Amino acid sequence: MSNFLPDGTVLPAGLLSYSARANMAGFNKTYRNTALRIGVIIKTYPVSDDQNRTKLATEYDVSCIEQNEDKGTTNIQYKNCIVMSSLGSIADFFEKTLRQRLTQDYKAGLTRLQQQDGSVVLILCLDGSSDKAIIIGGFPHPDRPTTLTNDEPQLAGEYNGVNITIANDGTAILTWKGPTNNDGSLVNASQTPTVVQIQNDGSFQVNNAKITFRMDASGAVTVTATGAMTINCADATINSSGNALISATGNATVDAPMINLGKSATDSVILGDTFKKYFDTHTHPTPIGPSGPPTTPMPPPTLSKVVKAQ
Repeated sequence: MSNFLPDGTVLPAGLLSYSARANMAGFNKTYRNTALRIGVIIKTYPVSDDQNRTKLATEYDVSCIEQNEDKGTTNIQYKNCIVMSSLGSIADFFEKTLRQRLTQDYKAGLTRLQQQDGSVVLILCLDGSSDKAIIIGGFPHPDRPTTLTNDEPQLAGEYNGVNITIANDGTAILTWKGPTNNDGSLVNASQTPTVVQIQNDGSFQVNNAKITFRMDASGAVTVTATGAMTINCADATINSSGNALISATGNATVDAPMINLGKSATDSVILGDTFKKYFDTHTHPTPIGPSGPPTTPMPPPTLSKVVKAQ
């Protein structure tokens, strides 16, 4: 067969022959793609994006590193991959977004698992069809050292700055650090963490840089704050089986339309300064006329310098 057309045009060599092996390899790649693949998220399509095909969830383009039998490796891109759901019902769901590669320390157009900041994922093709790839899970990123270094039962995880750990002794800790960049660094480096702990004795504690709230397993409750504390509620009752102490380095004020000292209180308290005025100037009737005021006024120490009433 000549590779020249009547007008002298030279045909590419690939158009001159037919390879059954190459044709079958192409068919298998498209419709019998059953191998588990590993790759990197390179593009994201939220449901609001016109290029999102299913409108069921966020879709992703995944660039995979594939071994072509004994012919070497190449990068293959799978378009609009949806993430497998762990629950799959209307009432119960668990959704998350994966991180798209933003930076890479190697030549553009290539895909490596390391030296890049995108999520590393595993995909399988539904019905073996290459255009129906599904992300079935993640794979440890080569640039993130593991936090689990022994074989004891434990758990560790983090998503966008919210870290969860469960230690071998049962201690569970949730740490809010603030949103993170793709490399794990904080978006706001000045952010201080908030930590929620359930300790191995059952004690519960929440703390940040300025507040600590602790419910100890012994039964003690402690709240420590560097700022003001406000409690708003409908009705409040405080019962103590032992002593009760209220201490302040400044003033302590009790304000209410009616203040009862004692559950069955009926008598009114005396206003000390007003009473002193009346006491120091009061007189008594006598057979020869009103008496004079007391010869000894009420001494000032009689009045409290700490407790005031209105």
